[in-house]
Amino acid sequence: MAFYQNRPLPTKPASSLIPEKRNRNLEIVQRFLAGERAVDLAQEFGISVRRVNRLVRRYEGREQKKP
Repeated sequence: MAFYQNRPLPTKPASSLIPEKRNRNLEIVQRFLAGERAVDLAQEFGISVRRVNRLVRRYEGREQKKP
């Protein structure tokens, strides 16, 4: 933590990039589950088809863990 030497640690992120991606990822998953093709979503959002599939698998894994 040499960068923060003699400085207080930040209490919030320096940017809002994470919430934007969270919203983007949720939209991708919802649209995929509604029937859109992974290849079309990947092209629209500028990500790989593999990334779309990972997002969907992660979402499905979370849904299975809910009681």
